[in-house]
Amino acid sequence: MKTRSVFVATVLGLTFALSATAVAATPIYQDPSYSFSERAADLVSRMTLAEKASQTVSSQAPAIPRLGIPAYGWWNEALHGVSRLQTNPSGNATILTNTTSYPIDLSLGSSWDPGLMYREASAISDEAREVVPDNVRDLDFYSPTINLGRDPRWGRNDETFSEDPFLTAAIASQFVNGMEGKDQEGNLLPEGGGYLKAITTLKHFAANNSEINRRTGSSDMDERTLREYYTAQFRRIVEQAHPGSIMSSYNSINGTPTAASVDLIDTLARETFGFDGYFTSDCDAIFEIVAGHHWQPPGWTRPLNNTERHAFAMAAGEDLDCNAGFRDGFNYLNSVPEAAGQAIQTQTDTFNEGDVDTSLQRLFTARMKLGEFDDVAAEPWVKAARDRVPQGTWTNSNDNNAVTETPARLALARETGDKTQVLLKNDSGLLPLHVPSSGPFKVAVMGYFANPSFRPRCTSAATRATRGARASRRRSRPTPA
Repeated sequence: MKTRSVFVATVLGLTFALSATAVAATPIYQDPSYSFSERAADLVSRMTLAEKASQTVSSQAPAIPRLGIPAYGWWNEALHGVSRLQTNPSGNATILTNTTSYPIDLSLGSSWDPGLMYREASAISDEAREVVPDNVRDLDFYSPTINLGRDPRWGRNDETFSEDPFLTAAIASQFVNGMEGKDQEGNLLPEGGGYLKAITTLKHFAANNSEINRRTGSSDMDERTLREYYTAQFRRIVEQAHPGSIMSSYNSINGTPTAASVDLIDTLARETFGFDGYFTSDCDAIFEIVAGHHWQPPGWTRPLNNTERHAFAMAAGEDLDCNAGFRDGFNYLNSVPEAAGQAIQTQTDTFNEGDVDTSLQRLFTARMKLGEFDDVAAEPWVKAARDRVPQGTWTNSNDNNAVTETPARLALARETGDKTQVLLKNDSGLLPLHVPSSGPFKVAVMGYFANPSFRPRCTSAATRATRGARASRRRSRPTPA
């Protein structure tokens, strides 16, 4: 029995040694037999706290050569064509001057054609793969804007699809599917080899519709209004298209900055809607927690300081700090390591390195899904892009003669424009609308405001008196048949 025990121990020891050698030869994060999330967790476990913090800023997450991690720019945009790439280590994203431009979101909403949106977004992501570094990096795009068009004075109405959550979701979900390399049901296309073609970012979550105080105002409402109107389109797109990321907004909702809102980011988006991607701040919404909102969390006797703001944001689920725009000298890069050592009591826990790990795993799971940690040259999206535009030949200048503005893409842009025209007047009688000069007639009113569940309260005695007089006159008239 003793001999057998020694033999078993020897065999087990040999097995363990062989396993250890195999692990050392191929780290889990480089082994495609593991899931993307498992590989991301392994990669994060190998980083120092300072390295982790360095990867949570949008412009630009630096390279970590010892782990084979290249520099990565998160702030890229493709609202109606690939228009910006984060190619600089700081500052705003670089404008691209010679890529294909398509009609804006408001036009696509006017088309009432989700299939047209899908075709356009598929063409945009094809072009994205052609122009990004090595055809595989900087593929997270801060698009689409899905806030609802409420007020014509809002400065970003051209970026919205409509005022209706249902129509917005129907069109924008196909932007997500086309961009990310999925079919119109939200499933990965087989020709992608299991990788995403790009990652989209739904923005701005949520109720960020005021022009005069977009960065510092508070959007106050009841829970039903928040869920059934201002975030209904986010829920539908998450369920239908499974987008890779969401951007929080600048404003507060009911007094809590959205960039640090557990209720909005975790409870509503993740636990209720089922969102499983990463959250990024607007640029620089975490800065505004202190600078604009002067936020004092419940139970606190003072507003947060510049270190605490980062702990509260990351603990709430804000994984990425878009740190270019209205910034100061504080960001996740230089504040998160300090915050992790201060035992800051946030809404969820005592802030610690585990909170950082959670955000890092989401961010690197996203990058893993795009294929940059695998055999890039063999990946279908990369091969297709390099077949169209040879690797390394595209530059952001007119010297390439707008090589990605192909005849097919320009034709699609024209077709999209043709199908998104809006009739402003019916003077020529194009539509069979005949309003009688007298007598009753019917008008169809569509959407949320056709039958609103509430009426605004009167705030003026004169207004109340005027409305009362009008109501009295209406009651004195004969009831129409």
